[in-house]
Amino acid sequence: MEPAGSQTAQLAALTNEMSADDALQKLMAGNQRFIYERSKSPNQTLSRLDEIMREQKPFATILGCSDSRVPIEVIFDQGLGDLFVIRVAGNIVTPTELASVEYGASVLKTRILFVLGHKNCGAVSATLKGGNLLGQMNMLIDSIQPAVDRSTQQPAIASKMPSAKTCFGRWSG
Repeated sequence: MEPAGSQTAQLAALTNEMSADDALQKLMAGNQRFIYERSKSPNQTLSRLDEIMREQKPFATILGCSDSRVPIEVIFDQGLGDLFVIRVAGNIVTPTELASVEYGASVLKTRILFVLGHKNCGAVSATLKGGNLLGQMNMLIDSIQPAVDRSTQQPAIASKMPSAKTCFGRWSG
């Protein structure tokens, strides 16, 4: 049985009147179900697909990495039309991604913007290793490098990790 707060959040989502706090609570509750292997896989039917073809009312915009190991609807235990998902390698925000975020907020009226990072990001790892990648992939590195530079120049961060390469290199997978 779910807590009364989550039932309220579910009802509010049907009318797109959910508060930002309720939206965050719904994301976190779904993530807890996923973590503890109790996913419900809601709203994943053909009738749901028919319903959202007429009008979509996602309750959250999520900016996440395009890494296939981080399937956003799955890790938040949400279904068709529940989330407006923007995925790009390295979680970078170019004018195109920003336009999508704005669309989620102003047109779809999502209640929250959630930026989801993850360990072992290939785009971040490639940036830390340096060098050139093929084709347009260097645009990712060019967008990520300033954040790496800023983080390694911050005394609070620099004192906790000898180098970004060392820290990130400890993670496998």
